Amino acid sequence: MKINPKYKDRIITLPGAQVLDNIKEATERDMKVLVVALSVQDPAAEEIAKAIGITKDEVKESLLFWKDKGAISVTGLRASSVKAEPRKAAAEEEEKAEEPKIQLALISYGIPTYTTEEVDIKLKKSKELRSLVDECNNLLGKIMNYHEAGVIVALYDYLRLSPEYIMLLCSHCAAQGKTTLHYIKKTAENLVSDGITEYSELESYYKKMESIWSTEGKIRRMFGMGSRALTAKEKEAIKCWTEWDVPDKMLKKAYDITVENTSDPNIKYMHKVVSNWHENGIRTPDEADEASKKYRKTNPPKQNARKTVQNGAGSFDTKEFFEAALKRSYTDNQ
Repeated sequence: MKINPKYKDRIITLPGAQVLDNIKEATERDMKVLVVALSVQDPAAEEIAKAIGITKDEVKESLLFWKDKGAISVTGLRASSVKAEPRKAAAEEEEKAEEPKIQLALISYGIPTYTTEEVDIKLKKSKELRSLVDECNNLLGKIMNYHEAGVIVALYDYLRLSPEYIMLLCSHCAAQGKTTLHYIKKTAENLVSDGITEYSELESYYKKMESIWSTEGKIRRMFGMGSRALTAKEKEAIKCWTEWDVPDKMLKKAYDITVENTSDPNIKYMHKVVSNWHENGIRTPDEADEASKKYRKTNPPKQNARKTVQNGAGSFDTKEFFEAALKRSYTDNQ
């Protein structure tokens, strides 16, 4: 049997794997709620209920069912006051705050490709969408064709992202020299999959990433890395320093200690130094020096410490034991 869809001005895409895997468990009502919810931008529970002829509580129960199955993510939804069936018991743990709209974030599947005709129809129908495409043209420094404009239309019409969100996304991609709509589309899909669907969330995310990128640039210059790609562990270390809000002067001091105590200075050893300070609440170079002095005072060098010979007379190595302890810890974890 061959079945071909006949599209007009709207496409409804369902999360295939999650629907097919749970279709036996899903009720007729669950399927209706999912279809209607994904066909309207930012639907209210009342709208879905009216379209299907059921109650708001039944709409919420079905949405929670699909959320539990990983088909959608839902914000602004409080638990139903109706006693839930065992399979939908998760409703009892939902947030209680009132919210006028239910915002659905589609996860785990890609944005559909709109035809030229579909893009043209949607642009003609929405002045806001036309203005959005024009603004994105300015931000990306290009004039998009219908295929490219279709990506912006999909972000707005399918993922239900706000114009402000989409413009901020395009602005940051352009700042990185990434102006292809394919890159912007994939970036949007990843952000939405991570639950970043609101403008304020995207703004906070980019602020955090800019701090990480700034710290990474400083560390690259310290170590003379050039354009070498960082390893996963190096990226994780820099991310930690950023989240800990380590001052630049402390990063410089940690780097200096790393250079003094290793034959091959690297971020892994430097992370040992910075982590030690973070765990002990050390935030300034003076505090680091004082901690080192206290350590040496309570842990004096042993008489059989490593020996050097100068002008025929014996003398002992007096390296700071604070850094020595870090070096031993680093070596032990190689």
